[in-house]
Amino acid sequence: MSNINLFVVQSPFQMISAIEAANYFKCENNVLIVRLTGEKNNNNQIERLFEFFQWTRVICIRHLLSITVTDNKLAFYLNKIKRNERISYLFIGEIRSRIMQAYIDNLNYDSCFLLDDGVSTAVTNKILRENSFDLTKLFKSSRRNYLINKLLYKLWGISGKKGKLIHWFSCFNIKAIGSEQVFIHRFEYLKGMMESRTVTKLENVIFFIGSNLSGVGVMDVSNELRLLKLMAKKYSEKGIHVVYCSHRREAQEKLDAINAIDNMQIRTMTFPLEIAFMIEGEYPDRIATFYSSALYTLQKIYAPKYIKSFRIPGNLITDEYKDSVNKAYAYLAEEGVVIDNINYDDIR
Repeated sequence: MSNINLFVVQSPFQMISAIEAANYFKCENNVLIVRLTGEKNNNNQIERLFEFFQWTRVICIRHLLSITVTDNKLAFYLNKIKRNERISYLFIGEIRSRIMQAYIDNLNYDSCFLLDDGVSTAVTNKILRENSFDLTKLFKSSRRNYLINKLLYKLWGISGKKGKLIHWFSCFNIKAIGSEQVFIHRFEYLKGMMESRTVTKLENVIFFIGSNLSGVGVMDVSNELRLLKLMAKKYSEKGIHVVYCSHRREAQEKLDAINAIDNMQIRTMTFPLEIAFMIEGEYPDRIATFYSSALYTLQKIYAPKYIKSFRIPGNLITDEYKDSVNKAYAYLAEEGVVIDNINYDDIR
C-alpha cells in the first residue's frame, strides 16, 4: 500500500491553495482530485492551473446531471483510494460539502487540512468559532437533508460519525478554535514564480475586481450597475481609467452592460487574479472592489500602492446576505483594508 498526499478541490482559489500547500509542506507523491462544476469558466481556470505544479496523479471528475450524481462519482474514487492507498496528508477545499464532511471522518490519514476558498475562509472560521467547530452549521439543515445524507452514506459505505481533528492552511490571519493548528502562508510559491518574470506597471489605471453579487442574490443587478457607474465616474474625475476584471460566474448580459459604462473597460480573466497579472506581464498598482478576498491576496503577492474597498449601502443588500456581507467587510477592516462608504443618494 503506497503513501500519498491527497488534495480535493473544486474552485480556482482552492487549486492555488493546494499548490501552495504542496510546496509549503514539501509533499511528495501528490494526488489531486478535481471535482469540476457545471460552470465552464470555473473549470477552465482550474485546468489552466495544472501546468503550474507537477502532480503525481490528477483525477478530474466532470459534473454529471446533478450534484448528487457527481458526488457519487467522487465517492467512488475516494473509496478506491481508501482501499488501496495510505493517506499521509489530506487537504480539503470545500468544507461546506456534505460529501467532504463525511469523508473527513471516514478516510484514514495522519493529518487533515482545510484549504482556502477566498474570503469565505474567514467567514467559515468565524462561524465555526461561534459554534464550537460544528461543521453542520455551514449549511442549512432539514429533516429531508438528514434522510438524504443517511441514504447516501449507506450507498457510499461510510458512517456519519464526527470528531476528527482538522487543521487550517491559509493565507488569511484566521484563529484556531480548539486544539487544531493554523498554518499561514504568504504565497511563497507564486512569488517565487513571479521573480523570474518581467512585469510592467500601468500608469493611471485601476483594476476593479468583479464579483457575482447580483448573480447569487446579494443585491439587484440594476443597483450593482448603478454602483459601478458611480465608481467609473469617481475615477474618471481623477484621470484614472477603470479596468473591470470580470468574475468567472458573471452573466454575459451583465458584462455587456458594464462594458457600455463610460470609463470602464471589461477584462475577461482566464486565470485567477493571483496569477493572471503575472501571466499578462502587468503589475496591479491600484486595486478596488466592493469586497473580495483578492484585496487581501493581491496585496500579499504584488504589494500595490492603492487598495480600497467600497461598502455597499445596507439597504441594497438582501436580508439573506446581510450577515455574511458584514462579516466579510469586518474581516477586511481587521486586515487594514481601507473601506469607503458609498452615499446611497449618489446613485439614485
